[in-house]
Amino acid sequence: MVDDQVEMWNHAVGDAWVRHVDQFDATLAPFGQAAVEVLAPADGERILDIGCGVGTTTLQLSAMVGGGEVVGVDISAPMLTEARRRADARGLRNVHLFEADAQMADLGDSTFDAVFSRFGVMFFTDPPAAFAHLAAALVPGGRLSFVCFAAPGANPFILLPVMAAAAHLDLSPPSPDGPGPFSLADPDRTVTLLREAGFDDVVIVPGPDEAILHGADDLDALAERVLEQNPATGTRLAVVEPSVRAAAVQATAQALAPHRTGDRIRLGAGSWILSATRR
Repeated sequence: MVDDQVEMWNHAVGDAWVRHVDQFDATLAPFGQAAVEVLAPADGERILDIGCGVGTTTLQLSAMVGGGEVVGVDISAPMLTEARRRADARGLRNVHLFEADAQMADLGDSTFDAVFSRFGVMFFTDPPAAFAHLAAALVPGGRLSFVCFAAPGANPFILLPVMAAAAHLDLSPPSPDGPGPFSLADPDRTVTLLREAGFDDVVIVPGPDEAILHGADDLDALAERVLEQNPATGTRLAVVEPSVRAAAVQATAQALAPHRTGDRIRLGAGSWILSATRR
């Protein structure tokens, strides 16, 4: 399963995120901002950004820690290349980016003041071990804050495109216990998971509940972007025949059309904001 994740984020899906970075940043910005506000980074702190991707939240955090440092970790080489380009363009000296799996990477012991993630920790293949590993990397009393998706029923943002394209892409049903967007959707289970991993003061609150997709003046192009970046559809879309790809895109565009307001698509996107401290 780890190899599957590496393959996905280093090829079709990771490449799509790089190509369409501006559109995806605009859609996900409210979710990341909500988790950043809960984390409340302070000047001089050292923060670990898990699943940093193209570096959007890493760069945001770097501006908040001033003389501190932000370390971004991701398994996607193409996304990290874009993150480094963006950091270099800003001349940032307090950002360090590494290609690694945070579940098993050497993060040091009591190294960070805080750990942050915007939709990155949902893809852990072994959540109990992974969160225990992150707890060990924090100083005692160090803070954790992340945003994850809530239940599938609250997330047409994710499910509607997948369901529309499924017949054409012949998708396999996801494992309910495997890594994916809903692996941390059960609030009680996730709170228990964090407590057993070494965290105290675990708090879970609702996050943003709507996603706005921009560029609806060209629904086919928007639908294609959405399918390319979705872990459930992106890899499959990249290998099917052009006629099958076109059919999947058209079906998705038709499903999105009723949710169009001007040049935007608005869809429900339930989320949770988790915070905790290392005991």
